[in-house]
Amino acid sequence: MKSTFKAVFTLILIVLFSACTIDKARPTKKQHLYVASDCLTKKDEKLFRNFVKSTKINIHIIAITPDSLRKLLNKEGLTTSIDCVISSSVYDVKNLSDSKFLQEKSIDLAKGIIPSKFVSERKDFIGLGIDPYVLLAQNDSINKWRNYSDLNGKLAFTTDLKSKSDLLPYYSIVFAKLEKSKPNILYTWGKNFTKNKVNVSNDSLKLNGTKVFFTLYSHYEKNKNDQKHLKKLNLIFPNQRKAGSYFNMSCFGIIKQARNYSNAQLFLNYLLLDNVNKRLNSRLKMFPIIVEKQSIYPYQQQRYKKTSLSPIQQTKQYPKVISIIKNI
Repeated sequence: MKSTFKAVFTLILIVLFSACTIDKARPTKKQHLYVASDCLTKKDEKLFRNFVKSTKINIHIIAITPDSLRKLLNKEGLTTSIDCVISSSVYDVKNLSDSKFLQEKSIDLAKGIIPSKFVSERKDFIGLGIDPYVLLAQNDSINKWRNYSDLNGKLAFTTDLKSKSDLLPYYSIVFAKLEKSKPNILYTWGKNFTKNKVNVSNDSLKLNGTKVFFTLYSHYEKNKNDQKHLKKLNLIFPNQRKAGSYFNMSCFGIIKQARNYSNAQLFLNYLLLDNVNKRLNSRLKMFPIIVEKQSIYPYQQQRYKKTSLSPIQQTKQYPKVISIIKNI
């Protein structure tokens, strides 16, 4: 009897001891973030290796055009694996916003991190990089090209900017300026610009018999090393005496039904670190967002205190701009 009691007592002690022991830590589930982009590829995942190392969140870049992304989101809805988007143009991210694909108020930043003019009204997307509209002019050009208004003169110019993604951010800023000072010439301005514009037939950025080429800074930077003739042209940042050059922006937004929403917010905070933002924009061939002080870059001279209109602020002009362009 005593031996039986001792056996039972020993068994109870073993069970209690086992219950009180701490289980070994199990490996945590891998974290992921899926980023759709029209300007980054899978090879660019290495840009974010420090983020992956510090957060244990694996970054997956999905190279996709804006049109294909909208179709994908329409088809997949809540089942999509896309968490966020990085696009080279304000226009394309604004389309996602208008289609209710982006999460409102997801851009919740501490005051002063980035100028408020670079955040959309719904706080569902934010500008990451600055891509100025520039002129490339011949050194012997008689006409001194300095301002965007020169494009509406009597001389023709060549451009590779044909899509709404490239042109609408420019149009909207111009129209916003004209509305305040010369609202009656909006239609005339659009007509003259279209008449003077000679579209290039390829990506060579050649003048096609004109004296000046109108393009985005990123297009020039991506082509200048391969196309020697570009080095013979003057790179001009227009409107330096009128508050600085107009620009497009690369933008970031979080998808409304993002499965990895918290990871996307962590990623945004990472992208806004000065050294990270500079590295990203170096890859995109754009200028980084500079916080706490005015830009020292040549697209906007520091001696002029005024700042150029933000293309994100001027997206409200899009319906009017499209309406005017259709009638030209």
